[in-house]
Amino acid sequence: MSIIKLNRPIVFFDTETTGLDVTKDLIIEISTLKIFPDNKKEVWTQLINPGIPIPSASTKIHGIKDEDVSGKPSFAEVGNEISKIFLDSDIGGYNVIAYDYPLLKNEFIRNSIEHPFPQDLKIVDPQVIYKKNERRDLTSALKFYCDKTLEDAHSAEADTMAAFQVFEEQIKKYSLSNNIEELHNYCIIENKKPHFILNENDEYIFNFGKNAGKKAINEKNYLRWILSGEFPEETKNICKKILDGE
Repeated sequence: MSIIKLNRPIVFFDTETTGLDVTKDLIIEISTLKIFPDNKKEVWTQLINPGIPIPSASTKIHGIKDEDVSGKPSFAEVGNEISKIFLDSDIGGYNVIAYDYPLLKNEFIRNSIEHPFPQDLKIVDPQVIYKKNERRDLTSALKFYCDKTLEDAHSAEADTMAAFQVFEEQIKKYSLSNNIEELHNYCIIENKKPHFILNENDEYIFNFGKNAGKKAINEKNYLRWILSGEFPEETKNICKKILDGE
């Protein structure tokens, strides 16, 4: 018996795509799990031919190559079938609010297929729940970075020592600068300015961290680190564009 109460079906889904830009990138695989109020479940998965070469940087992430989608239907051909799955249903999925849902909706628009989502659409996102409920306090940080238990938590001295130990481990773990001015910028200024700027040649330049001032295209490992971290979607979209060679 399901632990969730449903008044109508809910569709959990995930997409694999040509990139991270929800406004222009294309779906190359979609999988859905439709759960009905009586707890019946239906799983459906489909490879989709995007009609363009799949960027190698994307293939490195999901493993899907051009030959895998050769002969598969386009979104225009399979879009109505997808629409029927989502018709009059709520939706769910990991990072679905920021990524999969707007991307799928744009695919419907791009292919002149009326989207099936109800006006009172409800969305559940395990990523949001995860971020809201996993503790980010000093005790948790000390355990995560140093594998130590914080004794006498909320004692000023214990908290001070723990904070410094966490700080040292963060510098090592993330290869941060050991320069205080740069770390100040990372902690304070970085939250208020874009992560990338364009130079006079319209090339992306890092605007934060240890690579500030460097051409982003020359620091691909750092771009991949950003993609795996908790950065804004717009920042990740730029990283993907750079890695895709746009």
